[in-house]
Amino acid sequence: MRIMSLMYHDVRPKASESQTGADRVEDWYALTPDGFSSHLDAIATSPLTPSVVTDGGGPDRLFLTFDDGEISAIDTVAPMLERRGWRGHFFVVSSWIGKPGFLTDEDLRALVSRGHIVGGHGHMHPIMTELDEPAIRDEWRMSREILEEILGQAVTVASVPTGHYTAPIGRLAIEAGYRQLFTSEPWLKPRPLLSGTIYGRFMVRRGTTAESVAAFCSFSRPVLARQRLAWETRKVLKTTMGKHYEGFRRAVIARL
Repeated sequence: MRIMSLMYHDVRPKASESQTGADRVEDWYALTPDGFSSHLDAIATSPLTPSVVTDGGGPDRLFLTFDDGEISAIDTVAPMLERRGWRGHFFVVSSWIGKPGFLTDEDLRALVSRGHIVGGHGHMHPIMTELDEPAIRDEWRMSREILEEILGQAVTVASVPTGHYTAPIGRLAIEAGYRQLFTSEPWLKPRPLLSGTIYGRFMVRRGTTAESVAAFCSFSRPVLARQRLAWETRKVLKTTMGKHYEGFRRAVIARL
């Protein structure tokens, strides 16, 4: 089985209009509606049709995922997907629910009622590798409990915030009740994780072209290899730089 999971964040009319203030890092991950539409056009011509992780499926599948829970999920992204008969996965930072520019309780219930997946993305969106195990456990638990209270149903899908991942982070997510966990590391084959499953994802940024998305969905080896190499480079930097990596990353993006 091969799973192509594409990781998006925000979609907004102008990439410079951040939901949470001027932040070049947020801009780096934001697409315009026209840009996002071109991605969906490319997906529509690919061999894969988007589905959600809780559905059954064939040997090759495509998941569309959206991190952080910004208001574009309900205003822009979900309607664009629904016009094509598709559904997505929206991973929400529970402490940001209801804040300006982010989804409300009502928005989350609406997404679920329309067939989308709403999942956890931590409570405070921390770099989990900087936390001890009790704090990681609390992040997963609080996020799940808050979302379940809002939705009135079990929440069993989550994604790891910030892309910093270690095996204990995954183990603690499963122990907290999640059954499907998405990372930011690009791989295709889902892996067993205790009583659950962990999935890789392929990052989509502001500058990602529709042609690149089409190549992802066609499992183009050169394109997938380039993303894997880029990830491995960042992973080495994260390990060697530790807590200084985020400042370095922001400084680099600010110059682009």
